[in-house]
Amino acid sequence: MSDINLQNLKVNEVLKFNDYHHIVLNDDINLNGMLGVVKSIHEDKKYNHYQIEVELIDKKYSEDLEEWDNCIWFRIPENEYNAKFTVLNRKEKNKILIVHFKSDYGVERMYPTCETSTMIVSLFGGDKSINDDRKETLKKLGYEFKTVERKI
Repeated sequence: MSDINLQNLKVNEVLKFNDYHHIVLNDDINLNGMLGVVKSIHEDKKYNHYQIEVELIDKKYSEDLEEWDNCIWFRIPENEYNAKFTVLNRKEKNKILIVHFKSDYGVERMYPTCETSTMIVSLFGGDKSINDDRKETLKKLGYEFKTVERKI
């Protein structure tokens, strides 16, 4: 994990926002603890600015951001942003999360086993299992799953 400023972002980098509020149509959106993926970066050389599109992984504000496909935008240098976030860099090519399955009241659920998968699931908040939505999100971020037998 590393801190980085908005101007150095790259497409597909995963951001975790820390103590940051974004204004959308005069509404304050609290992004604290939320995750987003840099979807696009457009450079406008004529006006000397960048426009950065970040798609939020969390659907908390999806209704508010429906018109923008659950994305927020940053324009640099025209707007001043005090965005505090961490980039969750993944240097390794094969990103494997080790998981195990456990039956909860007759329902088979996937749970994190390795330190990385546990940390990532904790970022989602709430339930500690990896449900289908979380699994799809993690796959989009380039993660693969390796199942191990649970030791009791």
